[in-house]
Amino acid sequence: MRKSGRPWYSVVIAGGDPDENGESKKRFHILYRGSSQLVRTLDLDTLGQALFAELESLSFQERDDAIYVEAAPLAMDGKVALIPGSFLPSLWRLSRRLHQAGVRLPLARTVAVELETGKLIPTTPQLEIPHDAIQHLNEAVGKEAQAVLGIAGKSRSGHDHMQRWALTAPTTPVSILTTGAEEGPRQPQSRGQAVYRLAGMTLNLAKVGVAALEGLSVMASQAECYKFYGVTGTPAHRSRLIDDIASSLRD
Repeated sequence: MRKSGRPWYSVVIAGGDPDENGESKKRFHILYRGSSQLVRTLDLDTLGQALFAELESLSFQERDDAIYVEAAPLAMDGKVALIPGSFLPSLWRLSRRLHQAGVRLPLARTVAVELETGKLIPTTPQLEIPHDAIQHLNEAVGKEAQAVLGIAGKSRSGHDHMQRWALTAPTTPVSILTTGAEEGPRQPQSRGQAVYRLAGMTLNLAKVGVAALEGLSVMASQAECYKFYGVTGTPAHRSRLIDDIASSLRD
């Protein structure tokens, strides 16, 4: 789907013609934004909820009820850290290793920040989606997809790393990570630098104006602020990113 030059979203459901070994060529449900893979999962509920979150985000530029930032909230033991939402597709591909490190990934690559308190808050939905939309998705393709994936009637305990979480209550992030560091481990940055970089990721900055900067400043004043290298092209870079994220949630 596309509107006013915005990118297409498309969904691929596991299945399709088998390969030479008799196995399906599509082993995961995948959500795309344009040509970029956003979500790769075994779970239809997760796929549907991620799509709804993406569609909801299309309204953020015109909203003034909160500060909407393209930042993904990562969780560990009740703590939350923010990382640029553009990195979430890469983190999905590292989900097993992040899960082993105790890090939980979110459904959405955006977050709402309360204007007055700077706290992360659940997004108030404006998109009207039937309450049984996920149920209909499962009824339409669920049994066939589970059979293709080989998980019908089986435990999914080996796929816990693919479970996603969503914010349900106001939360103060303990750490804010943005790009801008030289190669190597994460580096501390000033709260002013963090706010500057967060402003560049704020979807409704033009709509909210100075109040958005004030809310981001309040949030940054309550968090540890870091910058990281932001390259994931090699195994060493990916390991460093995982270490930076886990350390930011443990400190």
